[in-house]
Amino acid sequence: MRLSVQQMQVLSEHAREAGNRRVAAYVDARFPQVFAGRDDAQRCAAVERMRESAAAFGLERDDHLGSYIVLHLMYGPGFEKQEWAAPVLANSLLSPQEKIRTLERRVRAAGGTP
Repeated sequence: MRLSVQQMQVLSEHAREAGNRRVAAYVDARFPQVFAGRDDAQRCAAVERMRESAAAFGLERDDHLGSYIVLHLMYGPGFEKQEWAAPVLANSLLSPQEKIRTLERRVRAAGGTP
């Protein structure tokens, strides 16, 4: 079986949309106030915007995106520029998984719950 480029693009878009819905549900479960009053399309659009921000740091998997959004919600916009996060996110020697684990360890060490 062979898929055309167009078919692959459609499949990729559907997978991304499904991922955005899963991440939105995860965020909604942890922070119900974030999406209060928003419909599914608005929730997914918000997740998509965060997906683009996270991708700049190599964080593309849904689980990495969920963690990135949680950190954004906990520490506010621009958390990625703070001294505890910036060097980790900018470190090209770290895998995306290592970046998330390191950030989560730093949050726990500071008394937070990622």
